[in-house]
Amino acid sequence: VLQHTAPIIEGGVDAAGLTPWYSTIGAIPATVTESNAIYSHTTVASYLSFASQVQAPDICAPTAAVLITDGNPQPTNEGGWPLYQRLAELRNQLNTQVYVVGFFLSNSNELNSMACAGAGACAGAMCDDPCNDPPANDWDTCANPANPTVECAYASSSAEELKLALSGIIAKIGDFSLPSGPGSTTNDFGVADGGGGEEIAVLQTSLTATTDYPTWRGHVTRALCDFRDPDTGDLLPTCVAPSPEFSPEDAEETFGPCPQSRSWDAGECLALTPWTARRLYTHDASNDLVPINESNGSASAGFVAELSAQGLVSGGSAQAQANEIVAFLLGRDAPDGWKLPGLASSAPIIVRRVPEYDPTKTP
Repeated sequence: VLQHTAPIIEGGVDAAGLTPWYSTIGAIPATVTESNAIYSHTTVASYLSFASQVQAPDICAPTAAVLITDGNPQPTNEGGWPLYQRLAELRNQLNTQVYVVGFFLSNSNELNSMACAGAGACAGAMCDDPCNDPPANDWDTCANPANPTVECAYASSSAEELKLALSGIIAKIGDFSLPSGPGSTTNDFGVADGGGGEEIAVLQTSLTATTDYPTWRGHVTRALCDFRDPDTGDLLPTCVAPSPEFSPEDAEETFGPCPQSRSWDAGECLALTPWTARRLYTHDASNDLVPINESNGSASAGFVAELSAQGLVSGGSAQAQANEIVAFLLGRDAPDGWKLPGLASSAPIIVRRVPEYDPTKTP
């Protein structure tokens, strides 16, 4: 067989050979090879070092390595803690998600240790048992994050099982959130404790917009800051909301199911809102406000008129056509009830309500 099979480097398929994983992974180079030409990278670490530094529009996408093997590391000096260190460095230094898939290698301790190391778990100078070391992010690259000691590696014993393993990994890699634009920061000065306690001098929150991929769910999230005391690790007072946040006299209508707060996700609140309870508006050519929908979710007369004027609906079924457009805008058939779609090039800001005049405070 070997006489009639070209090696993979010549375009064929290797029919037999060792599994030198330590050498194949390689060390992260001190100087990155700035090329993707043939033979410019001879190790996994070299290529990933190059890929992690490419300045391209898709740089926000995650970088992942899927290692597939039908054999444990051979010879023996190609495995063990030196290999585990190199695998962990791919995650911890290059921020690369490392998935390990075994083909006809069920119950392989060595394979499972490789997968644990690929999750960033390798503590100490010689990490002989990475599955008992702390990972980079909660065993997120394991087949079963709840049981990494025996189920971190993906195991397959047939072509169909291999297909399912790889499909699952690809789906997991592609499940991430993308920022939709620059966020903003809000500082509230002189925040009173809703329970009558000490006043907070400054309370800081951030506002960001993101889109989940591949579900295309949108999020507009307001969250408290995360500044911590370098000595104790505790949150700084400026990042801790009072409890309760608001006194009864400061409570205001939120126009939705979510309670008044300085920490929320508009996508989650909107998902809890019945689609017929939403109120959307547009404007006409004279800049006059036009309600899009009635309280029952149907198109308003003004919106039907605007659609008709633009030739988007017509005839005796104009109202029915407009109703379907409005139902789509309101999210009647939104997947899983998530009505906030993916957001593009969005920079959300907080528009404050104008408070009632208080003669005891300036301004």
